[in-house]
Amino acid sequence: MNIVFLGIGLAKNVFQFCGLNQAGKPVYSKRIGRKELLQTVANIPACLIGIETSTGAFYWPCEFENWDIK
Repeated sequence: MNIVFLGIGLAKNVFQFCGLNQAGKPVYSKRIGRKELLQTVANIPACLIGIETSTGAFYWPCEFENWDIK
């Protein structure tokens, strides 16, 4: 899986992922629950992440940066 951009649609309990390759073609699509979000992002290779604008858009980037991957 060669994801260079990951878009995340935010919701209260369910999140939609769409990963694009270098050519801008969708190569990854997944719908996950809130409890799975950090682990799912940790399992995706490093890429640029775009997050839908909402109040959660300020919270989740901090969680992604500060999360201790084990």
